[in-house]
Amino acid sequence: MNKITQKLFRYFTLMALFLVTIVFVGFYSVFRYYNYHYQEENLKERARTIKTQLETFMNETGPHRGQGAYLKFLDDISMADTYIIDNNEIFLCGDNTVLEKEPSEKILTVADKVFTLETEQQLKKWDLQGNRTIYLGFPIEKIIKLSRHW
Repeated sequence: MNKITQKLFRYFTLMALFLVTIVFVGFYSVFRYYNYHYQEENLKERARTIKTQLETFMNETGPHRGQGAYLKFLDDISMADTYIIDNNEIFLCGDNTVLEKEPSEKILTVADKVFTLETEQQLKKWDLQGNRTIYLGFPIEKIIKLSRHW
């Protein structure tokens, strides 16, 4: 009877470990999937908010608009590396800000697509360790107000 008990105990232990492993891998995969999509949507929402704020700054006139302070802390506000690039690949910064690093080729590729298509663009890249990088690009539109003089 002792041998049967040992065999049954080993069998149930192995089955329990196997099922726990399957459940853990499944839960971990689902968690990573939804966490990634949550982070992606959160990043897009922050980018859209920054786009709206920059359009507001560009369309307002007058002194003390707060644009310099906003651009100075743009990386902190976005919680990511942020670049403002015009269609001549000139990197725009506020008066008190210094460009810490040059944009990579991938960033310039996304910027070219944004300027060509004039719509929101994104690029997703994975490295060898499985880390994901999302590049987002938004066109910032300046409203030109025409005034008529009669």
